Amino acid sequence: MDEADRNRAVALRFLKEFHRGEVTLEELYTPDYVHHNEAFYPGLKPGLAAFKEALHARAGGISDFDVEIEQLIAEGDKVVARFVLTGRHSGSFQGIAATGRTVRITATDIYRFEDGRIAEGWAMMDFLGFLQQVGAMPGIGA
Repeated sequence: MDEADRNRAVALRFLKEFHRGEVTLEELYTPDYVHHNEAFYPGLKPGLAAFKEALHARAGGISDFDVEIEQLIAEGDKVVARFVLTGRHSGSFQGIAATGRTVRITATDIYRFEDGRIAEGWAMMDFLGFLQQVGAMPGIGA
């Protein structure tokens, strides 16, 4: 198995197992992990501990997660994942009270690896679509 295949397997494991609580971030991420998503995690400091805290604070609002991977592309030390998260808006999420609605969120992540573990990440999700699905913002043409 070459580097790209090994990294793809780690990214796939994260996407499939993390939201179900079947894997810990320490298994897959470096201790000095850096996450680049200032819009979603403003002021996030480098390091896995800070990322875990931010991730768990945000994750509480969506339950019954399912992940559908649409593309997983690996080359060298990078993996790009395009996927769809579905779940139920069951708790406060980004300051929006639970609606109980099922949401479908498209996302794209880029991971950079060091020695088979995720060392750096960039994430983009369709937050506008989420806001429209939970009724916090009107849809186009509404």
